[in-house]
Amino acid sequence: MAASNLHTSVYQLRKLLKINGLKDPIQFSQLLERENHDEWSIQQLLNCYEGEFLKDEEYPWAF
Repeated sequence: MAASNLHTSVYQLRKLLKINGLKDPIQFSQLLERENHDEWSIQQLLNCYEGEFLKDEEYPWAF
């Protein structure tokens, strides 16, 4: 039963992240865990996100 609940929770979390613009949360997580980021890894992080970044926030630097 615990395994079923875990799989359901992970599914719901991935679904919620996708709705909010993050198309591949696993790749995003793996990229974030890198110690050093170069231009390629930063571009890959940006590619994981779809839509307007922080569109509901009023940060002048958000795009």
